[in-house]
Amino acid sequence: MLFGKELPQEYICVPRSLPEQPRIFLVGKNEIDITEEHILLGYKPLIIGSGMDFGNEDVKLEIRQDATVLAEIIVNKVEGLHGLFIYEGSNAELHMSSAWRRSVFHWREKLKDKGPSNIDLDGSLYKQVIASYIIPRAISLITVRKQELYNDFPTDLHGPFGENSYASSLRIGGRACEQVMETKSIKLYSMSLDQLNAMYKKGANHMRDQRV
Repeated sequence: MLFGKELPQEYICVPRSLPEQPRIFLVGKNEIDITEEHILLGYKPLIIGSGMDFGNEDVKLEIRQDATVLAEIIVNKVEGLHGLFIYEGSNAELHMSSAWRRSVFHWREKLKDKGPSNIDLDGSLYKQVIASYIIPRAISLITVRKQELYNDFPTDLHGPFGENSYASSLRIGGRACEQVMETKSIKLYSMSLDQLNAMYKKGANHMRDQRV
């Protein structure tokens, strides 16, 4: 409570039917709801993809609940590939809690020892990731098979773009990434909320060899 966290873990699962979910808007001359037009593809650095061209530099995205602005993210275009525009986060501001709580949270994160793992995020990057996950992200199961060998692992860094295209991001150096690059084929399954514990456990499979 003191540091603004009221849940036992930072990543929680909610049903897709949750009413009044937050939306994300592209803010500029014209405001556009891009909730269905963007994909979260990475968080170290923060990477957002879209089949829509948002602009080039200092593009402002706002996450809102009705008329209340919960957070802002600033992104910059880094490249385009096969009709997918790639944006990297540069800054974020959170408005979900009081100024006092945000100050305490800032100093807590600043003083905390950070390790080299992919989940240890510093300063602005941590705020960017928090802001991005205000929008519920669909966790799906990917299976990859080579003859009689297979692996399965969860992903939330993925989604459709354009009319017939799909993008997913996997950890460079992970076994899952190598397996997908080798087979060039995956099966993607939507998972129900009651599978959340099994999905969390399968996170380790990103670093697992294929097996029978």
